[in-house]
Amino acid sequence: MSAEKEETLAGRGGDLVCWDKLVKAMRTVCQISVMNEPESTPVRKGCGTLVERIVHGKSIIAILTDSQVICNEEMAEKSFATFTRDGTDETMVVQLYPDIFFLSNEEYDFTLVSIKAEDINSLCTKLAIQPLQLKRISHRDVYNVKTVQIAQYAEGKSKWLSTGRVYEIQAKYILYNADTTTGCSGSPVFYACNEDCYIIAMHKSGGVVTSSSKESVNKGVFINHIFDRLYGDPVQLLQPESKPIFSPQEIGRRLSDKWEKIALATGKFDFEEIKNIRKNPNHEDNVLKAIAMLGDYHKRRGTKEGLASALKEFGELDLAEKVHVDYFQTQAN
Repeated sequence: MSAEKEETLAGRGGDLVCWDKLVKAMRTVCQISVMNEPESTPVRKGCGTLVERIVHGKSIIAILTDSQVICNEEMAEKSFATFTRDGTDETMVVQLYPDIFFLSNEEYDFTLVSIKAEDINSLCTKLAIQPLQLKRISHRDVYNVKTVQIAQYAEGKSKWLSTGRVYEIQAKYILYNADTTTGCSGSPVFYACNEDCYIIAMHKSGGVVTSSSKESVNKGVFINHIFDRLYGDPVQLLQPESKPIFSPQEIGRRLSDKWEKIALATGKFDFEEIKNIRKNPNHEDNVLKAIAMLGDYHKRRGTKEGLASALKEFGELDLAEKVHVDYFQTQAN
């Protein structure tokens, strides 16, 4: 029996990825939804990544996404991110807070928007999610990258990972043939280096033709291109306004599996209407169902007082005291 031959890095090492590091990086990927107006229902827009970076001596922890997903502060205020614990049904929905930090640039194709410190801590303790460190990639390392991985919520559903080859490196974009699906704009494009995972690009779109082979591939915004803009802007980290209120997204997150009882208690829904919300394929978990219910309650001119009364009936006294008066009608109206 002949001896086994020594293993060879036939792909020059570009395909070896440390699984633990990749899983840790994938945990930071979230699904971004925006409250649609005037329907007041959550609509999936794309994906994002919880990242951290020191800029001008200040630590920024924020969600990085494409400017097509969130283009301004007004949209960011209506947005929330859904994180999942991979391999389980555990989810956590967090509100975006542009009043802490917000930076968006259409020319550079990116948006950074903060979440609250308490949500960052909860993501760590409940879902084992740590912000991914953003790093500028050296010129030498960039041209050694042969393979990339894209973590994405496939068509707004479960989280998937696709792998592909790098076709072309441009000043602004990286072109690759890793598969992508509808709703994955803003997804991180990872590459492996020294057994660790880094973001080389942020996925933008597909259907791009390469200059050399004329093949149709996908493209992402080169992370160094984002860094050029990030370091060119002053950084101002603010404390969110101390308002004793909860937005519909925060109420929905806290209601969880109580949303059906709350809906009935408001007097604005019957059993059939609640069933329609429950079976809507766009509302995969109780948090999204609760947010959708609150949107419908708003459309039906449900009052702040009516919702507060329903919340109190089921023991949600803290929520009842902090219902957003600017979002729901008041009895005086």
